[in-house]
Amino acid sequence: MSSSAFAGVEIRLGSTRGHFGNAWLDARFSFSFGAYRNPARQRFGAVLALNEDVVQPARGFAMHHHENLDILMIPWTGAIEHRDSLGGYAIVKPGEVQVMHAASGILHSQMNASATHGERHFQLWFAPPWRRRDAEVLQRSLGAQQPGHWTSVVAPAAGTAAIDFGHDLAVDLGQLDANMPLLIQADLARSLYLHLMDGEAVVHSEGNVLRLQAGDALACAGGFPSLTLCADRPAAVLRIEQPAL
Repeated sequence: MSSSAFAGVEIRLGSTRGHFGNAWLDARFSFSFGAYRNPARQRFGAVLALNEDVVQPARGFAMHHHENLDILMIPWTGAIEHRDSLGGYAIVKPGEVQVMHAASGILHSQMNASATHGERHFQLWFAPPWRRRDAEVLQRSLGAQQPGHWTSVVAPAAGTAAIDFGHDLAVDLGQLDANMPLLIQADLARSLYLHLMDGEAVVHSEGNVLRLQAGDALACAGGFPSLTLCADRPAAVLRIEQPAL
């Protein structure tokens, strides 16, 4: 279920996401994925998937194939063990991100690196701007993340910290805490997707107030107003911007 929160802003409740669960995986899908099909949530511009996965100890996704996708992995609680058909091996920890350009094809496995503790991560799939020939896997540290500030993960013409996907796409992580709000300037030429990863937040915009719980999202397809995000306790939000849809 979706509803208009205020002009140009649609709220998508976390409780309405798709769900899959088995003995080792509990997954929530913001967009159609696998057996979960929702005609109203096929994609959001270049965003094809935004999954929140909880994986049991020493379990995970065995070697499998991808192609013509750009995949962003954000470990949140616990570390991920990655192997791929390029000979790559990595442990990706909270505070780091991994990008996999699947290009013409790559095999990889994605396992919980711990034998004793579960891990939680966010995985995003993007449509690439062109069909790459060679697959590539990149890993970056996010550095220190401060409440009240955005940390750039993906950015066009990126610097050394962020990753450039080759088109006009920006992905940022933001931290909230008491008296440390996050600000977003209005832009009528761009779309915005906000996903609350953890905690609770209050969104203020042009005299309107909206309360978000973890898992809730805001979607603004044809431009967006100025937004101020506030929280009484620590919270985290994912922000995706691209040209208006």
